[in-house]
Amino acid sequence: MLVATSTSAARRVFASLALPGTVHLGEVGEPVRRLTTGIPSLDGLLDGGLPRGRLSEISGPVSCGKTALLLAFLAAATRRGEVTALVDLPDALHPATAHTAGVELTRLLWVRPPSLKEGLRCAELILEAGGFGLVAVDLGDPLPWQLRAPIWPRLARAAERAGAVLAILANRRVAGSFAAMSLTAAARHRRWSRGAWPLFEGFQLQLSVARNKLGAPGRSIALQAESRSAPLELSPHRNHGGQCPPSFSSGFQLATFNF
Repeated sequence: MLVATSTSAARRVFASLALPGTVHLGEVGEPVRRLTTGIPSLDGLLDGGLPRGRLSEISGPVSCGKTALLLAFLAAATRRGEVTALVDLPDALHPATAHTAGVELTRLLWVRPPSLKEGLRCAELILEAGGFGLVAVDLGDPLPWQLRAPIWPRLARAAERAGAVLAILANRRVAGSFAAMSLTAAARHRRWSRGAWPLFEGFQLQLSVARNKLGAPGRSIALQAESRSAPLELSPHRNHGGQCPPSFSSGFQLATFNF
């Protein structure tokens, strides 16, 4: 038979049992703050965006769209006035491409460390400094050496203290249980232009939630990535009011989004 009891009485009962850990009765924790990705359908998939104060990872093989996603995240964060940082192990960032994708470069700290060990230490120092809304670490491909497990709890704790989004990009999942969210990316349906000299126009990016401590895993979304290989003055990015400096870019920009 069910018997109604007060919260205080229930606490006394649990206290008498001497159970390990902390008991929470009828209490709701603080809601997880999110950083929008700038992609409405992806924000819907992630319950509002990337979780602040948590470690998230994006994994996938070369040319799967991880860089396009990273630029979209950086662009959304800098447009909102956030200060961001990129620890770029492969030294792969192309500033003109980032500018074309909408990243405000004056709000981006670009770090190009000489080694993986120093790069991870840089990420930890940046998080400890505070003031950054998004800190991304691109580990490159392939990973230069086996990653040690102790680094991930340290980085996860640093992100929690800073209240920042920590995003790790790699060719495989590396953070294990210390990642609050793991996204896997794969390229699908590559498109080429017609003609004697076909040009690569873009591809469909399939993004799946492989792990999610804060919501439901297993969901996926398809995004369209379009090549930005033409001169920028011929196809200006709409976020710059139609005015872009003459330049060439060989990156990709996420253009259309659909479930």
